[in-house]
Amino acid sequence: MANIDTLHERANAALEENNYEKAIEIYNEIISKNPEDVASYSQLMDLYFDTDKLKYYITRANLNIVQGKFEHAINDCKKAINVSASELTPHLKLAKLYAMTNKRLKAIDEFMRVIEIDGKEKNAYLDLITLYLLEGSKESALNIALQALEKFKDDKVLKDNVSNLYFELGNCEKALEYAQNDMTKAKIYLQQNDDEKAKEILDEISKKSPKKEDKIEYLKLLAQYHYNKKEFEETLKVLDEYVKEAKPNPVYFQMKALVYEGMGDEFNAHVNWGYCYKLRNKLEEAVMQFQSAHNTNEKDKNVIIELAKLYEQIDDKFVSIEFWQKLYDIDEDKEAAKILADFYKKQGDLRLYRKYAGEEETTAEEKKYEEAFEEDEGLLNKIISFFSKNK
Repeated sequence: MANIDTLHERANAALEENNYEKAIEIYNEIISKNPEDVASYSQLMDLYFDTDKLKYYITRANLNIVQGKFEHAINDCKKAINVSASELTPHLKLAKLYAMTNKRLKAIDEFMRVIEIDGKEKNAYLDLITLYLLEGSKESALNIALQALEKFKDDKVLKDNVSNLYFELGNCEKALEYAQNDMTKAKIYLQQNDDEKAKEILDEISKKSPKKEDKIEYLKLLAQYHYNKKEFEETLKVLDEYVKEAKPNPVYFQMKALVYEGMGDEFNAHVNWGYCYKLRNKLEEAVMQFQSAHNTNEKDKNVIIELAKLYEQIDDKFVSIEFWQKLYDIDEDKEAAKILADFYKKQGDLRLYRKYAGEEETTAEEKKYEEAFEEDEGLLNKIISFFSKNK
Protein backbone atom coordinates (compact mmCIF):
# COMPACT_ATOMS: atom_id res chain seq x y z
CA MET A 1 0.00 0.00 0.00
CA ALA A 2 2.87 2.33 0.84
CA ASN A 3 4.22 1.78 -2.67
CA ILE A 4 0.84 2.80 -4.18
CA ASP A 5 0.76 5.94 -2.01
CA THR A 6 4.25 6.85 -3.19
CA LEU A 7 3.20 6.40 -6.81
CA HIS A 8 0.18 8.66 -6.27
CA GLU A 9 2.50 11.32 -4.83
CA ARG A 10 4.77 11.03 -7.88
CA ALA A 11 1.77 11.25 -10.23
CA ASN A 12 0.50 14.37 -8.45
CA ALA A 13 3.96 15.93 -8.71
CA ALA A 14 4.02 15.19 -12.45
CA LEU A 15 0.61 16.86 -12.84
CA GLU A 16 1.84 19.96 -10.99
CA GLU A 17 4.78 20.11 -13.42
CA ASN A 18 2.35 19.71 -16.38
CA ASN A 19 4.19 16.51 -17.27
CA TYR A 20 1.02 14.73 -18.40
CA GLU A 21 2.73 11.86 -20.19
CA LYS A 22 4.63 10.96 -17.02
CA ALA A 23 1.43 11.20 -14.95
CA ILE A 24 -0.36 8.86 -17.39
CA GLU A 25 2.53 6.39 -17.18
CA ILE A 26 2.40 6.40 -13.36
CA TYR A 27 -1.39 6.03 -13.14
CA ASN A 28 -1.23 3.05 -15.51
CA GLU A 29 1.48 1.56 -13.31
CA ILE A 30 -0.77 2.01 -10.25
CA ILE A 31 -3.64 0.24 -12.04
CA SER A 32 -1.33 -2.64 -13.02
CA LYS A 33 -0.54 -3.07 -9.31
CA ASN A 34 -4.08 -2.38 -8.06
CA PRO A 35 -6.74 -2.81 -10.79
CA GLU A 36 -9.42 -1.43 -8.44
CA ASP A 37 -7.77 1.96 -7.85
CA VAL A 38 -10.73 4.21 -8.72
CA ALA A 39 -8.77 7.45 -8.25
CA SER A 40 -6.28 6.45 -10.96
CA TYR A 41 -9.05 5.72 -13.46
CA SER A 42 -10.65 9.09 -12.70
CA GLN A 43 -7.36 10.93 -13.17
CA LEU A 44 -6.67 9.12 -16.46
CA MET A 45 -10.15 10.01 -17.71
CA ASP A 46 -9.43 13.68 -16.98
CA LEU A 47 -6.11 13.44 -18.81
CA TYR A 48 -7.58 11.68 -21.86
CA PHE A 49 -10.83 13.68 -22.13
CA ASP A 50 -9.50 16.37 -24.49
CA THR A 51 -6.58 14.47 -26.01
CA ASP A 52 -7.64 10.87 -26.74
CA LYS A 53 -11.35 9.98 -26.83
CA LEU A 54 -10.61 6.32 -27.59
CA LYS A 55 -8.55 5.88 -24.43
CA TYR A 56 -11.03 8.00 -22.48
CA TYR A 57 -13.94 5.65 -23.26
CA ILE A 58 -11.83 2.51 -22.70
CA THR A 59 -10.67 3.86 -19.31
CA ARG A 60 -14.26 4.77 -18.36
CA ALA A 61 -15.36 1.26 -19.38
CA ASN A 62 -12.65 -0.19 -17.09
CA LEU A 63 -13.82 2.00 -14.22
CA ASN A 64 -17.44 0.90 -14.74
CA ILE A 65 -16.32 -2.75 -14.77
CA VAL A 66 -14.50 -2.23 -11.45
CA GLN A 67 -17.67 -0.69 -10.02
CA GLY A 68 -19.86 -3.51 -11.38
CA LYS A 69 -21.72 -1.21 -13.81
CA PHE A 70 -21.54 -3.58 -16.75
CA GLU A 71 -24.24 -1.98 -18.91
CA HIS A 72 -22.45 1.39 -18.64
CA ALA A 73 -19.19 -0.37 -19.55
CA ILE A 74 -20.86 -1.90 -22.62
CA ASN A 75 -22.01 1.55 -23.76
CA ASP A 76 -18.50 2.94 -23.25
CA CYS A 77 -17.03 0.17 -25.41
CA LYS A 78 -19.53 0.96 -28.16
CA LYS A 79 -18.53 4.64 -28.00
CA ALA A 80 -14.85 3.66 -28.22
CA ILE A 81 -15.64 1.54 -31.30
CA ASN A 82 -17.41 4.54 -32.87
CA VAL A 83 -14.20 6.52 -32.40
CA SER A 84 -12.05 3.77 -33.98
CA ALA A 85 -13.79 0.71 -35.42
CA SER A 86 -10.50 -1.02 -36.27
CA GLU A 87 -9.10 -0.85 -32.73
CA LEU A 88 -8.96 -4.34 -31.16
CA THR A 89 -9.22 -3.44 -27.45
CA PRO A 90 -12.84 -2.14 -27.29
CA HIS A 91 -14.11 -5.03 -29.42
CA LEU A 92 -12.38 -7.58 -27.17
CA LYS A 93 -13.61 -5.86 -24.00
CA LEU A 94 -17.16 -5.63 -25.39
CA ALA A 95 -17.13 -9.34 -26.34
CA LYS A 96 -16.06 -10.30 -22.82
CA LEU A 97 -18.69 -8.03 -21.27
CA TYR A 98 -21.42 -9.62 -23.39
CA ALA A 99 -20.20 -13.06 -22.27
CA MET A 100 -20.13 -11.96 -18.60
CA THR A 101 -23.71 -10.68 -18.82
CA ASN A 102 -24.98 -13.87 -20.55
CA LYS A 103 -25.59 -12.15 -23.89
CA ARG A 104 -23.99 -15.07 -25.66
CA LEU A 105 -25.11 -14.42 -29.23
CA LYS A 106 -23.87 -10.82 -29.05
CA ALA A 107 -20.62 -12.09 -27.51
CA ILE A 108 -20.20 -14.52 -30.41
CA ASP A 109 -20.71 -11.72 -32.97
CA GLU A 110 -18.19 -9.51 -31.19
CA PHE A 111 -15.56 -12.25 -30.83
CA MET A 112 -15.98 -12.92 -34.58
CA ARG A 113 -15.12 -9.23 -35.18
CA VAL A 114 -12.10 -9.64 -32.92
CA ILE A 115 -10.66 -12.46 -35.03
CA GLU A 116 -11.45 -10.49 -38.20
CA ILE A 117 -9.34 -7.62 -36.85
CA ASP A 118 -6.61 -9.87 -35.45
CA GLY A 119 -6.66 -13.50 -36.53
CA LYS A 120 -3.87 -14.31 -34.08
CA GLU A 121 -5.96 -13.58 -30.98
CA LYS A 122 -5.94 -17.20 -29.78
CA ASN A 123 -8.06 -16.64 -26.66
CA ALA A 124 -10.85 -15.22 -28.81
CA TYR A 125 -11.06 -18.56 -30.64
CA LEU A 126 -11.14 -20.45 -27.33
CA ASP A 127 -13.87 -18.14 -26.00
CA LEU A 128 -15.89 -18.69 -29.19
CA ILE A 129 -15.59 -22.47 -28.79
CA THR A 130 -16.90 -22.18 -25.20
CA LEU A 131 -19.78 -19.90 -26.23
CA TYR A 132 -20.90 -22.17 -29.07
CA LEU A 133 -20.85 -25.15 -26.69
CA LEU A 134 -22.97 -23.21 -24.18
CA GLU A 135 -25.39 -22.51 -27.03
CA GLY A 136 -25.47 -26.26 -27.80
CA SER A 137 -23.85 -25.88 -31.22
CA LYS A 138 -21.03 -28.43 -31.30
CA GLU A 139 -20.66 -28.19 -35.08
CA SER A 140 -20.04 -24.42 -34.92
CA ALA A 141 -17.59 -24.94 -32.06
CA LEU A 142 -15.72 -27.51 -34.18
CA ASN A 143 -15.57 -25.15 -37.17
CA ILE A 144 -14.04 -22.41 -35.03
CA ALA A 145 -11.56 -24.87 -33.49
CA LEU A 146 -10.47 -25.97 -36.98
CA GLN A 147 -10.11 -22.34 -38.09
CA ALA A 148 -7.95 -21.68 -35.04
CA LEU A 149 -5.83 -24.73 -35.78
CA GLU A 150 -5.05 -23.34 -39.24
CA LYS A 151 -3.53 -20.29 -37.51
CA PHE A 152 -1.83 -22.22 -34.69
CA LYS A 153 -0.91 -25.50 -36.33
CA ASP A 154 1.15 -27.02 -33.51
CA ASP A 155 -1.04 -25.93 -30.62
CA LYS A 156 -1.76 -28.99 -28.45
CA VAL A 157 -4.64 -27.35 -26.55
CA LEU A 158 -6.46 -26.60 -29.81
CA LYS A 159 -5.78 -30.10 -31.14
CA ASP A 160 -7.30 -31.62 -27.99
CA ASN A 161 -10.28 -29.28 -28.38
CA VAL A 162 -10.78 -30.51 -31.94
CA SER A 163 -10.37 -34.12 -30.79
CA ASN A 164 -12.95 -33.75 -28.01
CA LEU A 165 -15.41 -32.05 -30.36
CA TYR A 166 -15.10 -34.80 -32.95
CA PHE A 167 -15.61 -37.30 -30.13
CA GLU A 168 -18.76 -35.49 -28.94
CA LEU A 169 -20.05 -35.55 -32.51
CA GLY A 170 -19.45 -39.31 -32.74
CA ASN A 171 -16.50 -39.25 -35.14
CA CYS A 172 -14.00 -41.39 -33.23
CA GLU A 173 -11.56 -41.77 -36.12
CA LYS A 174 -11.12 -38.01 -36.49
CA ALA A 175 -11.03 -37.63 -32.71
CA LEU A 176 -8.15 -40.11 -32.54
CA GLU A 177 -6.33 -38.30 -35.35
CA TYR A 178 -6.18 -35.05 -33.36
CA ALA A 179 -5.87 -36.49 -29.83
CA GLN A 180 -2.77 -35.29 -27.95
CA ASN A 181 -3.63 -36.53 -24.50
CA ASP A 182 -3.29 -40.19 -23.46
CA MET A 183 -6.49 -39.93 -21.42
CA THR A 184 -8.35 -38.70 -24.51
CA LYS A 185 -6.97 -41.58 -26.55
CA ALA A 186 -8.05 -44.12 -23.94
CA LYS A 187 -11.55 -42.59 -23.88
CA ILE A 188 -11.81 -42.88 -27.67
CA TYR A 189 -10.62 -46.51 -27.70
CA LEU A 190 -13.18 -47.40 -25.03
CA GLN A 191 -15.92 -45.77 -27.12
CA GLN A 192 -14.78 -47.87 -30.09
CA ASN A 193 -14.85 -50.98 -27.84
CA ASP A 194 -11.13 -51.43 -28.43
CA ASP A 195 -10.77 -52.21 -24.73
CA GLU A 196 -7.30 -53.75 -24.81
CA LYS A 197 -5.68 -50.72 -26.47
CA ALA A 198 -7.42 -48.52 -23.92
CA LYS A 199 -6.16 -50.71 -21.07
CA GLU A 200 -2.57 -50.49 -22.32
CA ILE A 201 -2.77 -46.69 -22.18
CA LEU A 202 -4.46 -46.73 -18.76
CA ASP A 203 -1.74 -49.01 -17.39
CA GLU A 204 0.90 -46.54 -18.59
CA ILE A 205 -0.99 -43.65 -16.98
CA SER A 206 -1.20 -45.59 -13.71
CA LYS A 207 2.59 -46.04 -13.62
CA LYS A 208 3.04 -42.25 -13.68
CA SER A 209 0.98 -41.74 -10.49
CA PRO A 210 -1.39 -39.14 -11.95
CA LYS A 211 -2.31 -36.00 -10.02
CA LYS A 212 -5.77 -35.68 -8.46
CA GLU A 213 -7.66 -34.30 -11.48
CA ASP A 214 -6.03 -36.78 -13.83
CA LYS A 215 -6.59 -39.58 -11.31
CA ILE A 216 -10.33 -38.84 -11.25
CA GLU A 217 -10.53 -39.11 -15.05
CA TYR A 218 -8.28 -42.21 -15.00
CA LEU A 219 -10.53 -44.01 -12.49
CA LYS A 220 -13.64 -43.10 -14.49
CA LEU A 221 -12.10 -44.59 -17.64
CA LEU A 222 -10.85 -47.66 -15.74
CA ALA A 223 -14.39 -48.22 -14.45
CA GLN A 224 -15.68 -47.96 -18.01
CA TYR A 225 -13.09 -50.53 -19.13
CA HIS A 226 -14.27 -53.06 -16.52
CA TYR A 227 -17.91 -52.27 -17.37
CA ASN A 228 -17.24 -52.91 -21.08
CA LYS A 229 -15.72 -56.26 -20.08
CA LYS A 230 -18.83 -56.99 -17.94
CA GLU A 231 -16.60 -57.23 -14.87
CA PHE A 232 -19.27 -55.65 -12.71
CA GLU A 233 -17.84 -56.33 -9.25
CA GLU A 234 -14.49 -54.86 -10.32
CA THR A 235 -16.31 -51.85 -11.79
CA LEU A 236 -17.96 -51.17 -8.42
CA LYS A 237 -14.59 -51.37 -6.64
CA VAL A 238 -13.09 -48.82 -9.02
CA LEU A 239 -16.13 -46.56 -8.59
CA ASP A 240 -15.61 -46.71 -4.82
CA GLU A 241 -12.07 -45.40 -5.40
CA TYR A 242 -13.38 -42.81 -7.85
CA VAL A 243 -15.89 -41.32 -5.40
CA LYS A 244 -13.14 -40.95 -2.76
CA GLU A 245 -11.31 -38.63 -5.14
CA ALA A 246 -14.36 -36.87 -6.63
CA LYS A 247 -17.49 -35.73 -4.86
CA PRO A 248 -20.60 -37.82 -5.58
CA ASN A 249 -21.84 -36.61 -8.95
CA PRO A 250 -24.36 -37.61 -11.65
CA VAL A 251 -21.75 -39.56 -13.64
CA TYR A 252 -20.85 -41.67 -10.60
CA PHE A 253 -24.48 -42.61 -9.91
CA GLN A 254 -25.20 -43.16 -13.60
CA MET A 255 -22.31 -45.61 -13.90
CA LYS A 256 -23.42 -47.45 -10.76
CA ALA A 257 -26.98 -47.64 -12.10
CA LEU A 258 -25.72 -49.17 -15.36
CA VAL A 259 -23.60 -51.68 -13.44
CA TYR A 260 -26.56 -52.79 -11.30
CA GLU A 261 -28.71 -53.07 -14.42
CA GLY A 262 -26.03 -55.34 -15.89
CA MET A 263 -26.08 -57.40 -12.69
CA GLY A 264 -29.88 -57.66 -12.78
CA ASP A 265 -30.19 -55.77 -9.45
CA GLU A 266 -33.37 -53.81 -10.15
CA PHE A 267 -33.60 -52.15 -6.73
CA ASN A 268 -30.09 -50.66 -6.66
CA ALA A 269 -30.35 -49.65 -10.32
CA HIS A 270 -33.45 -47.56 -9.54
CA VAL A 271 -31.86 -46.07 -6.42
CA ASN A 272 -28.76 -44.92 -8.30
CA TRP A 273 -30.77 -43.52 -11.20
CA GLY A 274 -32.76 -41.66 -8.55
CA TYR A 275 -29.64 -40.03 -7.11
CA CYS A 276 -28.36 -39.29 -10.63
CA TYR A 277 -31.54 -37.40 -11.56
CA LYS A 278 -31.70 -35.69 -8.18
CA LEU A 279 -28.20 -34.24 -8.62
CA ARG A 280 -29.18 -33.09 -12.12
CA ASN A 281 -32.17 -31.35 -10.51
CA LYS A 282 -34.61 -33.49 -12.51
CA LEU A 283 -36.82 -34.06 -9.51
CA GLU A 284 -39.83 -35.63 -11.25
CA GLU A 285 -37.58 -38.27 -12.85
CA ALA A 286 -35.86 -38.83 -9.48
CA VAL A 287 -39.26 -39.42 -7.83
CA MET A 288 -40.16 -42.00 -10.49
CA GLN A 289 -36.93 -43.92 -9.93
CA PHE A 290 -37.15 -43.89 -6.11
CA GLN A 291 -40.83 -44.86 -6.36
CA SER A 292 -39.84 -47.88 -8.49
CA ALA A 293 -37.18 -48.75 -5.90
CA HIS A 294 -39.79 -48.45 -3.14
CA ASN A 295 -42.16 -50.74 -5.05
CA THR A 296 -39.34 -53.29 -5.16
CA ASN A 297 -38.51 -52.99 -1.44
CA GLU A 298 -41.11 -51.17 0.65
CA LYS A 299 -39.09 -51.44 3.89
CA ASP A 300 -35.96 -49.59 2.75
CA LYS A 301 -35.81 -46.51 5.00
CA ASN A 302 -33.35 -44.52 2.87
CA VAL A 303 -35.61 -44.72 -0.16
CA ILE A 304 -38.66 -43.69 1.91
CA ILE A 305 -36.74 -40.67 3.27
CA GLU A 306 -35.68 -39.66 -0.24
CA LEU A 307 -39.28 -39.86 -1.46
CA ALA A 308 -40.59 -37.89 1.53
CA LYS A 309 -38.06 -35.12 0.91
CA LEU A 310 -38.50 -35.10 -2.87
CA TYR A 311 -42.29 -34.84 -2.66
CA GLU A 312 -41.85 -31.88 -0.32
CA GLN A 313 -39.44 -30.27 -2.79
CA ILE A 314 -42.01 -30.56 -5.58
CA ASP A 315 -44.67 -29.06 -3.28
CA ASP A 316 -46.69 -32.22 -2.69
CA LYS A 317 -46.76 -31.92 1.10
CA PHE A 318 -49.53 -34.47 1.75
CA VAL A 319 -47.81 -37.25 -0.23
CA SER A 320 -44.58 -36.33 1.60
CA ILE A 321 -46.40 -36.85 4.92
CA GLU A 322 -47.63 -40.25 3.73
CA PHE A 323 -44.00 -41.35 3.33
CA TRP A 324 -42.98 -39.93 6.71
CA GLN A 325 -45.89 -41.97 8.10
CA LYS A 326 -44.55 -45.10 6.34
CA LEU A 327 -41.14 -44.44 7.87
CA TYR A 328 -42.65 -44.02 11.34
CA ASP A 329 -44.64 -47.24 10.95
CA ILE A 330 -41.45 -49.25 10.38
CA ASP A 331 -39.71 -48.48 13.70
CA GLU A 332 -41.21 -45.28 15.13
CA ASP A 333 -38.40 -43.23 13.58
CA LYS A 334 -37.71 -40.10 15.66
CA GLU A 335 -37.20 -37.74 12.70
CA ALA A 336 -40.48 -38.94 11.17
CA ALA A 337 -42.27 -38.54 14.52
CA LYS A 338 -41.11 -34.92 14.84
CA ILE A 339 -42.19 -34.06 11.30
CA LEU A 340 -45.57 -35.75 11.76
CA ALA A 341 -46.12 -33.98 15.11
CA ASP A 342 -45.34 -30.56 13.55
CA PHE A 343 -47.63 -31.29 10.60
CA TYR A 344 -50.64 -32.36 12.71
CA LYS A 345 -50.13 -29.45 15.11
CA LYS A 346 -50.40 -27.03 12.18
CA GLN A 347 -53.46 -28.94 10.96
CA GLY A 348 -55.08 -28.52 14.39
CA ASP A 349 -55.31 -32.28 15.00
CA LEU A 350 -54.23 -32.34 18.65
CA ARG A 351 -54.86 -36.03 19.12
CA LEU A 352 -52.40 -37.01 16.39
CA TYR A 353 -50.03 -34.24 17.42
CA ARG A 354 -49.85 -35.71 20.95
CA LYS A 355 -49.40 -39.20 19.57
CA TYR A 356 -46.32 -38.31 17.52
CA ALA A 357 -44.96 -35.78 19.99
CA GLY A 358 -45.08 -38.46 22.69
CA GLU A 359 -47.34 -36.40 24.95
CA GLU A 360 -49.85 -38.49 26.88
CA GLU A 361 -51.50 -35.67 28.82
CA THR A 362 -53.21 -32.62 27.38
CA THR A 363 -51.41 -29.36 28.13
CA ALA A 364 -53.36 -26.49 29.69
CA GLU A 365 -53.33 -24.56 26.42
CA GLU A 366 -54.60 -27.56 24.45
CA LYS A 367 -57.27 -28.31 27.09
CA LYS A 368 -58.53 -24.74 26.82
CA TYR A 369 -58.59 -25.08 23.02
CA GLU A 370 -60.48 -28.42 23.22
CA GLU A 371 -63.02 -26.99 25.71
CA ALA A 372 -63.64 -24.01 23.42
CA PHE A 373 -64.06 -26.37 20.50
CA GLU A 374 -66.52 -28.57 22.46
CA GLU A 375 -68.46 -25.45 23.60
CA ASP A 376 -68.77 -24.21 20.02
CA GLU A 377 -69.80 -27.68 18.87
CA GLY A 378 -72.48 -27.86 21.67
CA LEU A 379 -73.88 -24.47 20.70
CA LEU A 380 -74.03 -25.50 17.07
CA ASN A 381 -75.96 -28.67 17.98
CA LYS A 382 -78.49 -26.61 20.01
CA ILE A 383 -79.06 -24.26 17.05
CA ILE A 384 -79.55 -27.19 14.68
CA SER A 385 -81.99 -28.82 17.16
CA PHE A 386 -83.99 -25.55 17.56
CA PHE A 387 -84.49 -25.13 13.85
CA SER A 388 -85.37 -28.82 13.45
CA LYS A 389 -88.22 -28.47 16.02
CA ASN A 390 -89.64 -25.38 14.34
CA LYS A 391 -89.83 -26.75 10.81
